[in-house]
Amino acid sequence: MAMRKSFLASYPHSGNTWVRYIVEYFSKRYTEGLYQSGIPMEKSISNITELETKQDKPPILIKRHDINEKEFDTMPLLLLVRNYKQCIVRHNKKDKMSVINKKFIATFEGTQNPFYFYLIRLYDLWIKPKLLIYYEDLINESKEEKEIKKILDFLKIGYKRKWNKFYEDIVYHRNNSKRIYNEYASKIIDEKAEKKYLINKKIKKFGNRWDKYLKENFDIYDKYLSRYYGED
Repeated sequence: MAMRKSFLASYPHSGNTWVRYIVEYFSKRYTEGLYQSGIPMEKSISNITELETKQDKPPILIKRHDINEKEFDTMPLLLLVRNYKQCIVRHNKKDKMSVINKKFIATFEGTQNPFYFYLIRLYDLWIKPKLLIYYEDLINESKEEKEIKKILDFLKIGYKRKWNKFYEDIVYHRNNSKRIYNEYASKIIDEKAEKKYLINKKIKKFGNRWDKYLKENFDIYDKYLSRYYGED
């Protein structure tokens, strides 16, 4: 059974490095990191870790934070979704507190951070095979096994022979993935307590307003994002 080449789409800080690591580990095929359409950004995961991949074959996953109209529905789509309050604030954490106000809420319409909601819209319209994975389930110890296998099954990647070894060492693999992300992003993954406090302070101050605005203005909110309503 041939593996299924797919887009891997997400907003930043939503787990795509971890998914790429998992996919390269089991498939021995490299993944390609493109920040946006046609602009190479990242090397294969295997280039900066001990994973062995076949570089003479095409990539199994193409990572994107956006997908252009010409690429729409051209191959299967794996979409990672994280609580918008967490990942959008983290991605914009250098902004001053005053930025996170009505003007910031308006960005949900598509001015400053269009790709979070744009990608969900694309997913909803996608006809070819597609799979949506919630970040919170992917990192939940009671759900991670099911979610990882769901991804591998979707991509038609065999895992039975290597699964037990991988899962026995999953803490090591998870930490290795964080190290790789650290090299990509040139920043500390585990935010300091002060930064976490500021992030949570922003969310507590504006989160309910964002929830209400989105529920009223994003017509597929209940279909994909209702789990985040009222949550930090």
